[in-house]
Amino acid sequence: MGWECGTCVKHIYHDGKCQGKNSYPPCLIYEKDPRGVKKYLDNIKFEIPFHIEIPKIGEPSTIWTLDGISKTLNFTRINKVEWHTNAKGLQGVRFWADLWYWSDENGELPEKKKKPKLVLVK
Repeated sequence: MGWECGTCVKHIYHDGKCQGKNSYPPCLIYEKDPRGVKKYLDNIKFEIPFHIEIPKIGEPSTIWTLDGISKTLNFTRINKVEWHTNAKGLQGVRFWADLWYWSDENGELPEKKKKPKLVLVK
């Protein structure tokens, strides 16, 4: 499947029925999904203070920004949770999670970098 199929509203991962141009019969109608493409991130580290709850699996979380752009993150799995401590003592919770988000959700695209920087919105 090409780039067009990944951003099509009817793409199978966007809950459509289209299998792409390589299926039989092939899809011939392309409709751009305004949200963009689903981007998947694996084993991303988060450090949060005690007053913020760890996001629930399967529920959208809107308290994060990705490279300065507000994003709705959808957590699929939490891999590890541990206490976050430093020289001053206990600071909060650190966890690693798998997630996905829409790349063009707000009509803005972040700069291309090696790894995205996730920040908690204050």
